[in-house]
Amino acid sequence: KILYACGSSLTSATSMCSMAGLDGYSTILGTAQDTTRTIPSDLFAANTKLQNISGFFDITGYTTIPGDLFDPCGASLTNCSNTFGRMSSLTTVGASLLHNKPKLTTVATMFASDGNLTNYINENPNIFVGSYNITSTKQMFNGCTNLAVSEEFGLGEMMDPLINLTDASFMFCGCANNFNCEIPDGFLSKNTRLVKINGMFQNCSKLPKLPTSLFKKQ
Repeated sequence: KILYACGSSLTSATSMCSMAGLDGYSTILGTAQDTTRTIPSDLFAANTKLQNISGFFDITGYTTIPGDLFDPCGASLTNCSNTFGRMSSLTTVGASLLHNKPKLTTVATMFASDGNLTNYINENPNIFVGSYNITSTKQMFNGCTNLAVSEEFGLGEMMDPLINLTDASFMFCGCANNFNCEIPDGFLSKNTRLVKINGMFQNCSKLPKLPTSLFKKQ
């Protein structure tokens, strides 16, 4: 496997599979054809010092991302911007994908325009546990028209770990079809360094209402 050969010397793998299409994972990564189109959970097993995977899977045909995909490089990972952008077939992401990534600083446009992404934060909204150095979630889910957020689970304390967050602009913009929960009071109360939230919930047409205060719990 090509990434195994790189081992721990690999620190950047930007746009490696970008625009590879539906079969990009078999032709570029050398993995066997997989009808489930699930990213192999051991893909980065040897790349323990990987830092930048910006645009890695942009416009590829996977349907599922395992929650432990980044575990081998979790201590070094810094940039996940647009990593899974424009993946029209993506439906499911493991809830722990971004857990405990202490050096990660940006997830901007990470899932942007993934119109069929449904299952990620719907049953476990606490997706940032232990990843406290993230500064940008800009457009993270922009254009994820089917992203599901249920009334039962809501968004909970999703943003609380992000104590260094400065930019959350357009984070959920265009999440139009399944965003059915009320945003809790004080949803951004722990994000004391936040500067930009313009368009954060723009075009979330199923959103019942915004809270009295995003920044202070009542």
